[in-house]
Amino acid sequence: MRAAALIPHHTSKELGVAYRQAKCSIERSRWRIIWLKSKGKSIPDIVDATKFSRITISTLIAACNAKGEQVLLDKR
Repeated sequence: MRAAALIPHHTSKELGVAYRQAKCSIERSRWRIIWLKSKGKSIPDIVDATKFSRITISTLIAACNAKGEQVLLDKR
């Protein structure tokens, strides 16, 4: 499996701010995954830090690359 690369839409610092300011737990978790990846963390490191599956993390990164950060928002 090829490592998921993150297309930088924002700086790591901006993503960290968005992660810390997120009010919804679902959005906070998603922002955290993207923030950790922007800091150069590997998928296994992110799995260890968040307890999300490798597939979930890779899928979220791919969706964020394709559609931007709006995929991180909870639309329920």
